Amino acid sequence: MTGLSTDVSKTSNNVTLLRHFAAIFVLISHSFDLLNRSAAEPLSLLSGGATSLSRIGLIFFFFISGLLITQSLYNSAGITHFLWKRVLRIYPALIVLIFLTVFILGPVFTAMPIGAYFKNGQTWEYFFGGISLIRLRFFLPGVFDEHGVNGSLWSLPVEFRFYILLAVFFITGVLKKIKLYILFPGLFLFIYLASPYFSINPIWIYLAPYISWAGFFFLGSFVFFVRDKIKMNLAILLAVLVLWYFTRHIIIINKLTELIAFSYLTLFLSFSTPVLGKNFFSKNDFSYSTYIYAFPVQQILLHTGSDKVAPLELMILTLLVLIPFCWFSWHCIEKPALKLKNIMQ
Repeated sequence: MTGLSTDVSKTSNNVTLLRHFAAIFVLISHSFDLLNRSAAEPLSLLSGGATSLSRIGLIFFFFISGLLITQSLYNSAGITHFLWKRVLRIYPALIVLIFLTVFILGPVFTAMPIGAYFKNGQTWEYFFGGISLIRLRFFLPGVFDEHGVNGSLWSLPVEFRFYILLAVFFITGVLKKIKLYILFPGLFLFIYLASPYFSINPIWIYLAPYISWAGFFFLGSFVFFVRDKIKMNLAILLAVLVLWYFTRHIIIINKLTELIAFSYLTLFLSFSTPVLGKNFFSKNDFSYSTYIYAFPVQQILLHTGSDKVAPLELMILTLLVLIPFCWFSWHCIEKPALKLKNIMQ
C-alpha cells in the first residue's frame, strides 16, 4: 500500500499517459456514435449501458484537471499568472482549430454556395463562440448537419469556468481552509446526486454539464490537499469497482459509487502503476490536440467516402490522420505558447 507523490506534476507518474488514453477513449466512443452504433460500444455493452469509454475518458480528464490545476494555482505568482497559464493552455490550439474549421473545412464541405455560407450568421456565431468559448456553437451552415462539426468542444467552457471558480475560492480564502473547502465538493456532489429529481427546464439544461462534472473536478482539487493521506491499494480499487458494477443501475447510489470508483481508478492508474514512456511524455503531450481534432477528422472521413466503414476502421483511420495534426499542434502552437507563461505575473 503506497501513498501519492508530494508533487503530482513530476514525470515520475503516468498522468500524461492517462490523458492520452482519455482522449483515445473519447475517440473510440465517437467512432461508434457517429455511425449510430452507440449501443455496440464495448464498455457500454459490458456495463449494460451504464457507462462508456467516452465517459471514463472525461472522468479521467476532469479529475486529473482538478488535481493538477489546483497545484498550478499554488505554484503561480498570483491569480493573473494562474489564469494567464490557463489561457495559454486552452486558447492558442483552440483558435487555430476554429480558424481551420470555419475557413477551410466549412467552405469545402458545406452544401451551400460559398458566398451564402460566409453571409450566414450561423458561421460567425460558430467562429466567435469557438474562439471565445462564450455561447459555443456546434453547427456550421450546411456542414455535417446530423452530428455537428465538433461535438467534443462542449467540455472546454465547462472546464475553463471551473478554473475561474477555483480562482474565486482562492481569492476568498476558501482554499486555505480545508475544512471549509470540503463543503464545496460535498455541495456539488449533493446537487449531482439529487439531479434525477430535477425538473427539465432551460436553466437545468444549461447547468447540467456543470453539475455532472463539478464533482469529479473539485474532488480532484480536494485530493491535492490530502494526497499524502490517500493510500493506493489494488484490493481497494477492485472493491470499489465491483461495488460500482453491482450498483450501476440503482438511482443515486450509482452516481456516488461511480464518483468514488473511477476517481480512485484515476489516481491508481496515474500514481501506482509502472511509469511508461517517461522520456517521451516529458517532451510531448498530444492529449489536448487529439481531443479537439478527432471529431472533425472523423466527420471528414465519414463524408469523403468512408461512411461504410466499421467503428474500428474509423478509429484507426482517425488516429493515422491525427498524427501530423497533433505533432504540429504541440510543437508549433501549444508548446511555444506555454513558453510565454511567465511574461504575465
